[in-house]
Amino acid sequence: MLNTTTPEIVLIGLESVGKSAIFRLLTGEGTGDETNLRGSTIHVRHGVSQDESFRVTDTPGIRVESDALTTSLALKELS
Repeated sequence: MLNTTTPEIVLIGLESVGKSAIFRLLTGEGTGDETNLRGSTIHVRHGVSQDESFRVTDTPGIRVESDALTTSLALKELS
């Protein structure tokens, strides 16, 4: 049973490195509506591991070029 002390993994990194693939592997969830035309995550997505022992958060990729909105969404999840 999840509670406030349940561990959480937040997937943060450069875009297109496989964060969403890891999210799907850990949670068993399929691809959602978090993708844009290039296949990059543009929304924060929360889930629970398949064995329900931890939470998982998938964040937008941090781009090499400046992308203030998706980068701020990813970094906000750290707090």
